[in-house]
Amino acid sequence: MRNYKGLPSSLGKSDLDILISNEDIQLFYNIFNKVLKSTNGVIIASSKGQVPKICVLGGEDNCFYGIMFDVHHGIIPYKSADIFPVKFVFSRLNTYNKVKVFNDNDAIFIAFLKEIFYNKRCEKYFIEASMAWELNREIYLKELNKKYSKRFILLLDDVLSKDSYDFLKVKKLGVLGAKELTSGLSNKLKNIHSFFGKVNRFRHPFGYTITFLGVDGSGKTTIINNITPLLTEAVHNEVHYEHMRPNFLPSIASILKKEEHVGTVANPHEKKESGFIGSIFRLFYYSMDYIIGYWLKVYPSLVRKPSLWIFDRYFYDYLIDPKRGRIKLPSWIIKMIKVFVPSPNLIICLGGKPEILYDRKKELPLKEVKAQVLTLKAFSNKVKNAYWIDTSKTIETTINEVVELIKKNMNERLNK
Repeated sequence: MRNYKGLPSSLGKSDLDILISNEDIQLFYNIFNKVLKSTNGVIIASSKGQVPKICVLGGEDNCFYGIMFDVHHGIIPYKSADIFPVKFVFSRLNTYNKVKVFNDNDAIFIAFLKEIFYNKRCEKYFIEASMAWELNREIYLKELNKKYSKRFILLLDDVLSKDSYDFLKVKKLGVLGAKELTSGLSNKLKNIHSFFGKVNRFRHPFGYTITFLGVDGSGKTTIINNITPLLTEAVHNEVHYEHMRPNFLPSIASILKKEEHVGTVANPHEKKESGFIGSIFRLFYYSMDYIIGYWLKVYPSLVRKPSLWIFDRYFYDYLIDPKRGRIKLPSWIIKMIKVFVPSPNLIICLGGKPEILYDRKKELPLKEVKAQVLTLKAFSNKVKNAYWIDTSKTIETTINEVVELIKKNMNERLNK
């Protein structure tokens, strides 16, 4: 529909909208699945409805790709109503690199309508939509008269015939058009059905959470930095990164107005551990961030969109490396609190030969590195959604294994 001129090498950080006639829907998915298989691609997130969103991660051997499709099943919708006649659009298609694409004027005009109906504003498409309206005014009027009221059409003509953007009139136009498209018993019933379909996402969220745990020197930061651009393409700019916790609550240091360290910590065990009372307070306070922050910050995003949250370290670090969190408590207390902390969908444990990790990053004594590797390895063997990846190998090999692990687990979640 749009954003196709960079294909096949790029989408320009956009998703790909595809419009399919109703009679070709099954044919499309047959072809789609063949292409996935031939490119070692898998679906990592998807939604249902008239316009399914399909997030794909594919490729192999450090030559990966990510892409999100919006697949329009014979409709260009606002909620359950058709914004613009699909038959008219199909009658005016162009060919670009042997692919059928929207007429440029139709694409921008429809994009303008979608924006004003959903967001009640559309500065970014206004000039191009005005030009499309000027060139196609009579034929657009003929099609719009079949669906919209005279009042809407007169206001649309007034908005797009002016040289400057009128915020109030555009908002009024969006409100009026949205109301007309959703009026009537049939549309209301369809919208109710669609609403209950979305409610199901509260039980089975659209998005996904990944936690990276790793001993210093395991390459955790390098791996995250390398896979983030790929995952960003797969979920269309919905990758969120957090260090250690959701960060919904401010850190204790910022509350006490103490200077916070930003960036790499040269000696993560430099600061003295808190006493028993201090440790209890720190653990309880940050546990609230994991619990409250997850339900108020992370989870709503997982429900609404195919968002992907990456955590660099997590609550489990209080068990694996409690000194880093300045906590000195019996492990049973930490494990008791852990029961209430939401678990990520996937936990990737990065480790390897202690001597190699120590040589890469001499922040901790070798003895401490060995102890953490053993603890992390035992943790990965015990927790069902935790996986061990040996990073003693080259960074390219490790990145390849991490991406394949993410592909496998995200795809398997959809098939359960």
